[in-house]
Amino acid sequence: MIILIDGYNLLKRVKGPSISEKDRMAFATLLSKYNKYKGHTIIIVFDGGVDKFQEHVRHHGIDIIYAGNITTADEVIIKKNREYGAREMVVVTADNGIINLLKGQNTTAIDPIVFYDKIIKNKEKSAQASYLQDFIKWSSVDNEQLDNLMQETAVFHKDGKGQAETTRISSGNIASKAERAYHRKIKKI
Repeated sequence: MIILIDGYNLLKRVKGPSISEKDRMAFATLLSKYNKYKGHTIIIVFDGGVDKFQEHVRHHGIDIIYAGNITTADEVIIKKNREYGAREMVVVTADNGIINLLKGQNTTAIDPIVFYDKIIKNKEKSAQASYLQDFIKWSSVDNEQLDNLMQETAVFHKDGKGQAETTRISSGNIASKAERAYHRKIKKI
């Protein structure tokens, strides 16, 4: 899956109106850690840059495009969407102008806050998984009850509640085809 991110649109919603180079690189680093786990193609597009022309930078496997002073990030996002065509693509933005243009191109737009929450939840899951990998059985005694109890406890820690998260749709509330496609892409992220 290709994830195309309207960089300032997301960061300003998460960090506030003032975004520094340090904030941009920290976000790219966070995405690179996420990308190691998921394996998506991730492109972040920012307005501006040091030159009037586009600048492409690669940061730990994440493509960063600075639109330059001639074009805007919105124009770059629309152009990239057309370049990649019918592949599975998600654009992370809340910009209504971009969203309206994407509707005609069968590209899903995801709200930046929803995307950022998925990234943070993934970060927490990977931290929990690495924590759970550190459990070591010190006893050589085989005790099936103890082993079962330890496995149940490990499952309890994995999801934080002891239960798997489930979603149930009753027969009276069936989501539209577009809504189901949107939720499938959210799950893939």
